[in-house]
Amino acid sequence: MNGIALSILVGQLGPLFGITVDGDGFFRKIASFASAVSGTHALTLATGVALFVLLRVLKHATPRIPAPLIVVAAAIAAAYAFDFAARGVAIVGAVPGGFPLPQLPASVTLDDLGSLAFSACGIVLVSFCSMMPTARLRRQERLPDRREPGLHRPRFLEPCVRAGAGFRGQRRRFANRGR
Repeated sequence: MNGIALSILVGQLGPLFGITVDGDGFFRKIASFASAVSGTHALTLATGVALFVLLRVLKHATPRIPAPLIVVAAAIAAAYAFDFAARGVAIVGAVPGGFPLPQLPASVTLDDLGSLAFSACGIVLVSFCSMMPTARLRRQERLPDRREPGLHRPRFLEPCVRAGAGFRGQRRRFANRGR
């Protein structure tokens, strides 16, 4: 899962620094970022870092309030009050109202649905196998007569769950929480 996190992080460097990062793949994006970092838009970077710090502080100081919602509201207010669009900070702009109609994106054809479905099944399997060891530990910490709905696994996934499927890091992290 760390590879996915790094890939997402590298994908967000361009918008955070206010530059365009091209390239397919992790290392090409890093190289593109390194070559374009000199064109950083300072106000975009300062806004992104300030909002990230605000998010972390709110989550730590007041864990019961919805910190992401507060940070989004603060970002909208700051964009309006300081007219970020006129200062070169990219904003979302007008958002269409109402519910969108369910449809495939224009770039996806019917021929692509098979490979997309296969990839989606892989993501579901990895996510499920990642969740089960953590759910088991949580269940063991609770009273034996309390059950959580939705955590029952099909029998065909039993070997995956028993073996841990390489997700022992989550077990250790959860087991060491109380120490």
